[in-house]
Amino acid sequence: KYRDVIILKDGVKDALLKLKKQGHSLNVLTASPHKMLDPCLKRNGIFELFDNVWSTDDFNMSKTNPEIYLSAVKKLGAKTIDTIFFDDNINAITTAKTTGIFTVGVFDESGRTFIEQMKAVADKYIYSFNEL
Repeated sequence: KYRDVIILKDGVKDALLKLKKQGHSLNVLTASPHKMLDPCLKRNGIFELFDNVWSTDDFNMSKTNPEIYLSAVKKLGAKTIDTIFFDDNINAITTAKTTGIFTVGVFDESGRTFIEQMKAVADKYIYSFNEL
């Protein structure tokens, strides 16, 4: 489904286009393998907006390992304090937060039971990318 069916969350494409126009570096770090990830982003017309599209496979680490976020930031030539991480998974947000990265929790129906926990952990929580 991820490769062939799933569509973007409301407001994602507009938010990405606006951020790209403002000169921000946009990057993906997901647990999905490239064989599903790349076709999904291409099908939704946003693959070319990203400077890097990374799967956890590229780092041989999971998103519950803080080192994956530090490694990604290092590859970007950035600092954690200058990085914003968006995710709809409470475990990823919790782990990324421990590195000093600014975190934005994103609503997803699959994580509905974790909304309050996500709000407590993340620096910001959004229900839609139209809120940005």
